[in-house]
Amino acid sequence: MIDALIGGSIVGQPQEKTSGSGRTYVQCKLRVPAGEDAVFVLVTAFDGEVRRALLAHASGDSIAVSGPMKLGIWTPPNGGEARVNVSMVAHALVSAYSVKRRRAAVQGDGNGRERQRQDAPAMADDRLDDF
Repeated sequence: MIDALIGGSIVGQPQEKTSGSGRTYVQCKLRVPAGEDAVFVLVTAFDGEVRRALLAHASGDSIAVSGPMKLGIWTPPNGGEARVNVSMVAHALVSAYSVKRRRAAVQGDGNGRERQRQDAPAMADDRLDDF
């Protein structure tokens, strides 16, 4: 497995599913530009926060996800050209929406809430700040 950070746009609506063991997860396809072509990555999220973040986005939204990525080769059953198969388990997600929301939380929303001091650390417990 490769630990990766990839960015692209969501294709279709993210779907919430339940595994045979009863575990809830969210899956979506991500179109990742690769030169003049694109690679489609199947993104799966098990973490509650990442699942909710994926479900808050829609087709066409740009996001970046990080986590272990697996590469494989897929050959159509009726023959044809072999293709690359890319899948990833998302441990973290960032998008323009989440950046805006986090910035508002740090700076205040204009409704009388205090702004964070400029020299204060920004949400040290937030895993998305590591990007």
